[in-house]
Amino acid sequence: MSFRTNGSEKVYITSAGNVGIGTSSPQQELDVDGVIKQKVYTVSNLPSASSSTIGARAFVSDSYYPFSSSYLGSQISGGGSNFSPVYSDGSYWYMG
Repeated sequence: MSFRTNGSEKVYITSAGNVGIGTSSPQQELDVDGVIKQKVYTVSNLPSASSSTIGARAFVSDSYYPFSSSYLGSQISGGGSNFSPVYSDGSYWYMG
């Protein structure tokens, strides 16, 4: 199945259920060939980790610590001005 605009294929869904955006042969459940935009949160506005799927990812704009290998896997804390990727383990948000 595909979705087209102005005669050009934009979204493709395979018989296995993989969704491709910008590709007609997605190799994963979601395969995007292009830049994606994701919401950026402050630490206090992150959805609760317990309500998020394990492995959920987000970005925060006020991480206390800068993103570096020294802090990978550390529980996220706000109050700073560092932009960092975070992930949920289903209980807490961690840097990474």
